Amino acid sequence: MAWISTEGLTVSYAVGRSPLVACDGLRVSRRWVLCGGSSAHFRAPARVEQAGGGLSLCWNPNARPRYRPFMWIAVRVQAAWVLVDHHGYWVSYRARGRRLLRISGLRGIERSRFRVKLAYLDERGRNLGERQATGYVAG
Repeated sequence: MAWISTEGLTVSYAVGRSPLVACDGLRVSRRWVLCGGSSAHFRAPARVEQAGGGLSLCWNPNARPRYRPFMWIAVRVQAAWVLVDHHGYWVSYRARGRRLLRISGLRGIERSRFRVKLAYLDERGRNLGERQATGYVAG
């Protein structure tokens, strides 16, 4: 699955039955540049997010802010969409049938952590709940 957002590009794919691999990229000087990546076992999505979400902080010298965070979040089973708060607008991610989703953001980075507000919607657009997710550099 490939996802182009307002911050960059994520390509994710499954390897075998469990590992999910993601490559993150940014647009720098009219070219896509690979800047991060992550792999996760999606048998226990909540554990992946609790362990920091495989946070990668990509750096773009031509942008403000210069860092772009990418992380895994666990998706609620009933959710068809996940909305990610970008401080002034929301970015929607198609979530139906996914247990883990790689999201990105613009703000919310502090001391190698990325905090983001999420909203889960069903197929008809009804709010199933909101919460905050925190990604961090593990180790």
